[in-house]
Amino acid sequence: MKKQIGIWINKEKAVIISLEKEGCKVHTISSPLEGKMRFPGETKEFAGVGSHHGDIEKRKEKRLRIQTHEYLKNVVNNVKDADELALFGPAGMKKELEKLMHSDNMMASRLKGVENADNMSDNQMIAWVKNYYHK
Repeated sequence: MKKQIGIWINKEKAVIISLEKEGCKVHTISSPLEGKMRFPGETKEFAGVGSHHGDIEKRKEKRLRIQTHEYLKNVVNNVKDADELALFGPAGMKKELEKLMHSDNMMASRLKGVENADNMSDNQMIAWVKNYYHK
């Protein structure tokens, strides 16, 4: 039997659902992405420190890009042994993960689809993955 995996992902967590001979396994990866980042000297979210406002914004964006990349790489490393992959979720993070997977030919060949889905409970996610692969 092929190892079929569905990944529900957003900015807060990734839920990896594996369909295997033994049954269904669910693994959750928490996101390291910081919510509102503030730097010393910054008083309000919309106010910078004098002329340094642009520098602070660039540092925030760079930190967020690095954290996002690390998060997505962690997710990909957890599904390297999959035969088939399906991505689903409510946000744009699934598209970022899709881009990362397409940069690796082996992972790109295993990716079977990317679908929009709302927030779901674990049981709903499991049912979604089973339904997706048993169509």
